[in-house]
Amino acid sequence: MKHILISIAFFFSFFTIKASEEAYSLASYYTFSLQFEQARKQIEICKKSKDFQIQALYLENYIDFITVVITQSPQKFKIYTENTENIYEKIEKLEDDSPYKLYAMSQIKFNSMVSNFLFGNNMTAGWDVFRSKKLLTENKKKFPNFLENSKLSGMFDIFFSAIPSEYKWVADGIGLNSNLTRGFSTLKKYQTHYNNDTLLNAESTILTALLLMQFTEDKNVAYDFLKKKTLIKTNSLAKYVYCRIAASNSKNDEIITLLQNFKQKSGELDVAFFDFLLAKAKLNKLDLTAETHYKEFLRTYSGKNYLKLVYQRLSWIALFQNNNEKYQQYLDKTKKEGVMLVVEDKQAYAEITNRKKVNKLLLSGRLYYDGAYYEKALAEINKCVYTSLDATDKLEFNYRKAQIYYKQKKLDLAINYFLDTIKLGSKTEYYYAPYSAINLALIYKEKGDLIKAEAYFKKALEINNGEQKSIIEIKAKNGLKSLKI
Repeated sequence: MKHILISIAFFFSFFTIKASEEAYSLASYYTFSLQFEQARKQIEICKKSKDFQIQALYLENYIDFITVVITQSPQKFKIYTENTENIYEKIEKLEDDSPYKLYAMSQIKFNSMVSNFLFGNNMTAGWDVFRSKKLLTENKKKFPNFLENSKLSGMFDIFFSAIPSEYKWVADGIGLNSNLTRGFSTLKKYQTHYNNDTLLNAESTILTALLLMQFTEDKNVAYDFLKKKTLIKTNSLAKYVYCRIAASNSKNDEIITLLQNFKQKSGELDVAFFDFLLAKAKLNKLDLTAETHYKEFLRTYSGKNYLKLVYQRLSWIALFQNNNEKYQQYLDKTKKEGVMLVVEDKQAYAEITNRKKVNKLLLSGRLYYDGAYYEKALAEINKCVYTSLDATDKLEFNYRKAQIYYKQKKLDLAINYFLDTIKLGSKTEYYYAPYSAINLALIYKEKGDLIKAEAYFKKALEINNGEQKSIIEIKAKNGLKSLKI
């Protein structure tokens, strides 16, 4: 009788674990598909099994994290912060025999670091990094062959290989010796492992694509990686990331085609940034119906970032509509609304405070360039009478033409205009001169002249006086590392 009872207990235990394993896979799939209600149902099933309690709590926290990153809502961030501490403490109290315990605690603190940086809580973010790294190190010692450790190790290498100088104290504080190449190599092993798992591959695929976009010099790498994935057709989070990557690669018409008639599935977390991306793509064609999508973004978005950028873009639309009253109203909103944490908002504010009224021809050329309509961009810029431009507009004129010629592979012309930009702008606070130096470095790197490439990367650092200082510093320093001379 005793043996029969043991056999029955084993039978039900086996199927409980199997059901929980399937529930975890589904919960992960729904979480990274933004279908949070469905995810929570599966998470509750996981919680009934001792073997999946940690994973359940981990995904529960990940839902809050994704919500914060997508909505950027201060109210959601407050809820996330409170819930994070509660979930962290619950996991901490569980038994130590699972490799998921310290891993989950480390990932939770890593995600907390990202969200705290997003909201400008830099000191708290630094403390999160310290705790995350300590937990990961401990877990690697206890469970050296645990695959999930490689994901976090790769993320640490990638994130902190490109850290701006003002945040270097964070890396120094945890003794982090990061390496970008090693980071992507480590992450690739993790992503490859889950590549054929239709339920569990969403996280690894989306994460890899995002990191490739943010931390590789060649943006085509991220675009080519994600474009091949069927995930972008069925998964709204993957589609959002893909559209962001496509935007950074100037795939303007593709974004409009993807989003013009796109509707999210019922029950998904609403992504206001779909309207933001569609508006941006339309404005890059000087399609002023972009105004509708920017206003819809403002209606549904609950965050503070990107508001200055959006109001500046609305001011441009008013300018093209010859509506000076609306133009001034949107300029005032650009000054007053939102915060200055992301580079796009800082740049929007700098442009409306440091410069005179916008030159429409240069602006048209800038927008067409951003959409990769290079002939149209050049045609607009060439309508300018150079001798009648003021010093700032002359600087922008040279920079815009240099950019266009570079994209058109007319390198001799590009070099001359980049050099003129550096000559005119090296002592100004505008970004044109240091970016010109970076582009010259890239041109000479392509030509195989690494000595000149090194000189211009260093020049970019030398004349990096104001706008987009952190971004320029990262690009120049990563460029120097890539030369290996």
